[in-house]
Amino acid sequence: MFNFNKVDPMEVMLRIDDAEGSPEVQMIINKSPITKYHTLICPEVEKNHVQRLNRDVLQFCVTFMRNIDDKYMRMGYNSPGALASVNHLHFHLLQMPHSLYVDRVRLEKLAGNYIYRFSRRAPTEGLCFVFGNNDSDELVDEKVGKIYELAMWMCRSNMPHNLFITQDLRPGKKGDVLVFVFPRSEYCVNKDLADFNVGFCELAGYIPLPDPDRMNNITEQEVLFRIRTVTGDAPKDAYQEMIKIIEGPKEGLWDIPFTM
Repeated sequence: MFNFNKVDPMEVMLRIDDAEGSPEVQMIINKSPITKYHTLICPEVEKNHVQRLNRDVLQFCVTFMRNIDDKYMRMGYNSPGALASVNHLHFHLLQMPHSLYVDRVRLEKLAGNYIYRFSRRAPTEGLCFVFGNNDSDELVDEKVGKIYELAMWMCRSNMPHNLFITQDLRPGKKGDVLVFVFPRSEYCVNKDLADFNVGFCELAGYIPLPDPDRMNNITEQEVLFRIRTVTGDAPKDAYQEMIKIIEGPKEGLWDIPFTM
């Protein structure tokens, strides 16, 4: 019924087609904005990529966020089954000048020296990839590659997922960029039927609700219950897969070569 080839040309605010090593990207007006400056980032529109992460657009998004001045500009991605409403590859760019849950959630090391999981004491689950301000281009490329490997594993596992990309707002972390990955067990089949929907915004701690009465009556316990129901055990499976990606599969006794 709809894809981004059908937008009015006047809704395309900007084309970026001269960034070295990056795909052509269109910045398109979002007709249903959640926040101020809510924009759609649409790579290689005419190639009709489905709403599945590819490495080039992931690299573009990380590079974009590492070079933007406004620390409250955030990016998000919803996969099919995780609140994506258009099956044509796009990210969301939006301003959230608020202290969000992900800005202060405690992290624990998971694998390597830049991949973390939410603390076991945190009320929700998720992974976090840290891009340092002084990371070399080679290191950025390596980290993007690991996110892409995890994303492809989630696709093969029929596991819906959301991403949230933000500058690190913690003290002493200026210039760092965080990529949060939220695997989920439950599909969102029809977002209009849910009590409230869970996409990248909600998982990051920003809960848009169109109904004022619902806004006044919703509780933190309801939000957490809904998020935990949607994510289920998928994050724990993703933690194990991420460790395998970084460290390789563990050798069993029968995998060790016999020597005399």
